Amino acid sequence: KLVCAKKLRAKSANKQDLSASVQFPNVPFSQFIGFSVKSYVGKDPTILNASGDNTRFVYRILKNGQTPSGDELARLKSFYPTTVGNSKIGTYADFYRNALKDGFNFNFKENSGGNLSYNLKFIDSKGPELLARILMEQFAAPRTRTPLADLVDEAARKNDIPEIQALGDNFEDRRNSLRHKIQNILLAFTTGATPAVKWTGAQTASGGLLVVEKSGKVYCLELLSGNVVGNYLIENAYFEQPSGDRHSKNVLTVSPGEVTIDLQLQIRIQHP
Repeated sequence: KLVCAKKLRAKSANKQDLSASVQFPNVPFSQFIGFSVKSYVGKDPTILNASGDNTRFVYRILKNGQTPSGDELARLKSFYPTTVGNSKIGTYADFYRNALKDGFNFNFKENSGGNLSYNLKFIDSKGPELLARILMEQFAAPRTRTPLADLVDEAARKNDIPEIQALGDNFEDRRNSLRHKIQNILLAFTTGATPAVKWTGAQTASGGLLVVEKSGKVYCLELLSGNVVGNYLIENAYFEQPSGDRHSKNVLTVSPGEVTIDLQLQIRIQHP
């Protein structure tokens, strides 16, 4: 009631949307802390925004462990969207789904953005590989906006890359470990990390989340309850492919001895 604001947001490089002096119960002094605002009034809020080359993940495409060529390459290209006149035939999502169903594999090669790669390794030494595997899993999911928690379960069940195999000898161990690692990544990019700048580990949104429902009702998820915030993020976060007008993506590149394609990383959260 004391604040009138037509716009409430910080620059994308700053995760602290609002700072306040907070008095906790049974604590004799107040603390000046920052909060990240996640509002469902309008589009779903982002956890990690696409940022050109910074968030571009490149995958090698293989078939039976080999670079596709000849008929196999022609079949792969047949799945790729084409433009006839002013109409586009097929979608990029269909391309990935059809290629996966046909036995093609998408193996992570690199994240072309050095700072994002550094930040993911800073959070977890295998962060780029694990996130890239989860990112690709969305195309094997039965629905769009599949929560990351469900994608983690599937990746742990398939157990098809060394980085996940090293997490445990059974599904439950792999699932718990992978879930924890992805939660840490989501928490980091909610409270301090960004794709474009090397992160030092400092949390600018050290207070937690202010969640604004479509009705306008506001809830505070305190970071003191780290497990609560982590669960909230992984249960409601999903991958979104950003606009192709702003970010290069889904470019199929055929070069001697290698076929690659790139994906953009963008993460939003949906209303629980």
